[in-house]
Amino acid sequence: MNSVNVSVRWTDASGLGGPIGCFVKPKAVLAYCREKDIRAIDLRFVDLGGNWKHLSMPASALSENAFELGFAQEATLRGVAGETREQLVLAPISEAHFVDPVVDKATLVILARILDPFSGEDSWLDSRSVAARSIQYLQSTGIADTVQLRTAQPFSLQSIRTDDSRESLPASRLHLACGTLDEDFSFRNNLASVAMEAGVAIDRHYRAEHSTSEIVLGSASLPELCDDLMMVRYLIDELALRTNRRRIATHARMPTQWMLSRGGEHILSGSSQLGLSDVGWYAIGGILEHAATLAAVALATPDRVCDTEYRWSKSIHSDAQDSLCHVIFGHHDPRERTIEYRGLPSEGNPYLQMAATLMAMIDGIQNKYSVSQQVRHREESMPPPESLSSGESNVWSVSQLHQSLQEDSEFLLVGDVFSESLLETLTRILEP
Repeated sequence: MNSVNVSVRWTDASGLGGPIGCFVKPKAVLAYCREKDIRAIDLRFVDLGGNWKHLSMPASALSENAFELGFAQEATLRGVAGETREQLVLAPISEAHFVDPVVDKATLVILARILDPFSGEDSWLDSRSVAARSIQYLQSTGIADTVQLRTAQPFSLQSIRTDDSRESLPASRLHLACGTLDEDFSFRNNLASVAMEAGVAIDRHYRAEHSTSEIVLGSASLPELCDDLMMVRYLIDELALRTNRRRIATHARMPTQWMLSRGGEHILSGSSQLGLSDVGWYAIGGILEHAATLAAVALATPDRVCDTEYRWSKSIHSDAQDSLCHVIFGHHDPRERTIEYRGLPSEGNPYLQMAATLMAMIDGIQNKYSVSQQVRHREESMPPPESLSSGESNVWSVSQLHQSLQEDSEFLLVGDVFSESLLETLTRILEP
């Protein structure tokens, strides 16, 4: 994924007025439903495994009070000790919505907060609220007031061909391939069109390496980018089903580019090495410092299907597949430098993954973690250095990640972003 302009949050395609990331009154949502003759409301929430769950209702069931009081619903959720029945209260989030473009009846998808049925506050099961609290904590530190992210969703589809000689071609031949070598081009074109119809900003798409496709999402804030990711995953599955294909599990990583701003000024770019600021290097230092814990959070899901080991390298490297970080140049303007974190699995819970990443960056900035080795100076026009490494490269087993989550999780608890209950659950999931 190459960097392009980091733009403001995209305009809401539903026509509710203004960016989705901005506050939208419940009354405006109800008026939109009447104007567009919305027949159904699909209320969706994400479980700890990063899967969308939903319940549907006639549009007439939605009222202003429902946005505050929510809808009571029992749900069977998969947890540490098998399946459990949970009593939930699902409160619609008026500014978090999409138009569902793949159903027959006009349907408005509204994301929901999970509330505790007794206290009425956010439940520890609500991953989206964790992402929202990470932004609130960042703002409370004074480090930055806004976060913009870009990411790409890799995916592979089960081929309908029985004889496909392209599998023997080298990855370099298939990467960004055109014509008949890019068998999923039409699918991605349709996916991009449908996603934009739903309200998701799409930057680009292309044939990636290792027989995968990538669709790059437009810049958004956290947790809005996670909302977009969930919608794109849903659309991939739905459109694949309509073409007699299915999405295949992939171990591809999901590169995520970060830009932090304070008062409109980008604080990660500057005059230090590779066009970053000292703050930018401290943020990378935080990611490298807590790398194993970030991997543990990413892999600890109740329905986890992952490798028995997680390979990573505490380095900044443009070519190494196991390198965790990279500096993206983007444009000639040095203010457009971004940090790319490559350690997130392409599946799983993006809200928890990205909230943990932001907390590691904040911790690195506050404690001024540095990358131990320096690189020789190069001109801005030259490629990035071959590597910037702390000299440490590891293959972590799940048991080692479990230990890291036990011993290195304090930075996640700061500001009450992650709860003790959530971390205890994630730790139990990773028990050998």
